[in-house]
Amino acid sequence: MENIHFEDDREREIFARAALGQQVRDFLESPVGRYLHGRCRNEIEQCEVDALEALTASDLPLIGRILGRRKMRKIVQRAEIAKNFMRYLADAITDGEQAEKELDV
Repeated sequence: MENIHFEDDREREIFARAALGQQVRDFLESPVGRYLHGRCRNEIEQCEVDALEALTASDLPLIGRILGRRKMRKIVQRAEIAKNFMRYLADAITDGEQAEKELDV
């Protein structure tokens, strides 16, 4: 990017967003990116299974319901971490695609 002449800071920022979006796409096509994406998908699926088990535990007397709610909160947190990671990557790609369109205009 050092050798590229930009008309202004706005154009530099748009170019950087487009480049970042491409870097994220490249990352997701790499072995590490595919591995982490797969881990996130597996984590979300496991959280769904764990949530069903926690709901079953909540049918028990009071102590079971309390433990079930605590377990459910932890399960939801685990799932949210995985979802957020994937959402951040998707947002970077979408933003990069939008920036590419702005550069084409």
